[in-house]
Amino acid sequence: MNQNVQEKGLVVMSGKLIKPVTSDHVKLSVKYKDTQGNWVTGWCKTLYSYNRYNEQLKAIFELPASAQSSYDLKVELSSDTNLTNFSSITWDKTTSHYRFGDYNSSSCDLDENEYTILLTPKKEGTLITDTSGKVTGIKDRVTSANAWNKLGNVIMDNKKDDVIFSPKNPATLFDNNGIKSVKMINQGAVSDTLGATPEFIYHEMPGHPIPYLYTYNDPVYMFAGKFSISGMLLKFSQWPGEPNGPGYHNFKNPNQLQSRYFNLYNTIFEKLSDFIADQEPVVIVSSLSTGFRVYKSNGQSITIKNATGYSNYGALFFGYGNDQEMPEEVPVLKI
Repeated sequence: MNQNVQEKGLVVMSGKLIKPVTSDHVKLSVKYKDTQGNWVTGWCKTLYSYNRYNEQLKAIFELPASAQSSYDLKVELSSDTNLTNFSSITWDKTTSHYRFGDYNSSSCDLDENEYTILLTPKKEGTLITDTSGKVTGIKDRVTSANAWNKLGNVIMDNKKDDVIFSPKNPATLFDNNGIKSVKMINQGAVSDTLGATPEFIYHEMPGHPIPYLYTYNDPVYMFAGKFSISGMLLKFSQWPGEPNGPGYHNFKNPNQLQSRYFNLYNTIFEKLSDFIADQEPVVIVSSLSTGFRVYKSNGQSITIKNATGYSNYGALFFGYGNDQEMPEEVPVLKI
C-alpha cells in the first residue's frame, strides 16, 4: 500500500463477509507492518460463534505518518481456543487508500448482529416522516435477518421486522451534513411519554412462549442524546404481563434519582445536574459490569457504582445478572 512519506493515509476494505456458526468466537484483524517490522492492528472485529454473516463488511482505519513510502497489510483470523480451520469464513473484499486531505473523519458504523434492538436516525432508511418532514417513527435496525443474535444460550430467531420507536407527537429532524438527530419536546404533563417502541419486539412462536424468560449475561443499555436537566425517565425493559416488573432510570425528579430492575430498587445520592448539563450531548450506559456511566463529548466519563447510593439489596446494582431472569419482550426505550 503506497503512501506519501510523513503523511497519514486512510485504508478502506469493503466486501461481502460469509461466516457460518463456529465452535468459538473468531477475531478478524487487519494489520500493517510498522517501521520496526512489527505487525500492528489497525482494525479488528469479533465474529461471535453463534452469529451467521452473509453481508457487506467495511473496515476503515488510518495509517500513521512515517518515513515509509509503502505499508504491508494483512488480514488475520484468530480464536482463543484451538480453532484452526477458518476455511468456512470468507471476505470477498476490495482495498482502497486515500491520501491525507482527501478524506474526513466519520462516526463508526454499528453492527446489527451485536444488538437486540438498535435505533439510530442517521442510518439510511430508518426514518419515517410526514408530509411536513416531521419524524413520526424510527425503525429498529435489528430484524429477522439478524436471527442468530442470542440472549444467553437462546437464539433470537423470532425477532419482529416492524419494530418502530414512535414519538408521541411528530418530532423535529436536524440534519447537519448527514449527522441526523430527532428532537422531542414534552408539551404536556411531567408524566407524559415522549416516545416509545411497542412492548413486544419478538413474535410468539413454538419454542418461544410468553412470558419468554431466560438468563441473560449482563445486558448493556445505551442511550445517546441531549437530555433535559429538569428530569426524565428512561424505561428499558418490562416483564411481560407484569405491571410490577419494569426496568427504568427514573430521573423525573432531578434531585431524587432512582432506578429499578424488576424487584430491585436503586437510590442514587447524586442529583441529575451532578453528571449532565442541560441539553449536553452524552451517552448513558448501564449494566452490571459497568454500573451507571455517563460519557461526555470531551472524553470524560462519570461512574456511579456502589459508593454513592444504595439498593433494597444493599449496594447499587445496575443490571440483570446470572441469578436474575430478564424478559425477552422488552419495550427497551420509553422516554
